Amino acid sequence: MIKIDTDGFDSDCIMSMGEELKSPSPILFWENEIDTNEQFEKFMKLDTYLIECAYTNFFVFDNFGNYLCQCTTVQQLFEINKYLYRMTNKKSTRTFYYVDILGCKDYDKEKCSLAIETYLKNI
Repeated sequence: MIKIDTDGFDSDCIMSMGEELKSPSPILFWENEIDTNEQFEKFMKLDTYLIECAYTNFFVFDNFGNYLCQCTTVQQLFEINKYLYRMTNKKSTRTFYYVDILGCKDYDKEKCSLAIETYLKNI
């Protein structure tokens, strides 16, 4: 598992792993913070790239640690990015500042689901 929290530059860190994400790969946990147009564009590219690398399960938490949902398509991730970007640009009431995303491939889905289930029982 790789945990990244670089205040808006997480997409750069993950993309720097390149082809390593296409083979058996780590579970990723990153902060999806969008404060600028450039960050928005980079996270959109990251989402597309992760899907291309066979990451198919994304568990989303708000910045307070509340579990929100599971995404399984790039379009769902795009919608979350668009929501964050609208709030940054004051086009929507701010409900939270960023999301944390736990991403994995199918072979780690059960492990991640169990971890989230245990987390929800204990908070």
